[in-house]
Amino acid sequence: MGHYSKTEPSVSLESDIKTLNVAEIDNISASTSELQKPQTDWRSIHVAATVTYVGAVQFSLYAASMFPYLQVVN
Repeated sequence: MGHYSKTEPSVSLESDIKTLNVAEIDNISASTSELQKPQTDWRSIHVAATVTYVGAVQFSLYAASMFPYLQVVN
C-alpha cells in the first residue's frame, strides 16, 4: 500500500489569469467580428432567380395557350 502526501501546486492560479482592459476587449471583439462576417451565397441566389424565371415563362406560355380555348368555351 502506497503512502500519499499532499503536495503544493508548482504554479498558482493567480499567475495564469490576465486581466484585460476595455481597449483590449474591444480589439478582440472587433477582430473576431471581422473573421465571422457572413458571406452572401450568390450561387443560391442565382439558382433561385433562374428557377423563378423559368416558372414565370412556363406559366405565361400555359396561360397564353389557354386563351383561344377560353374564347371558344365562352
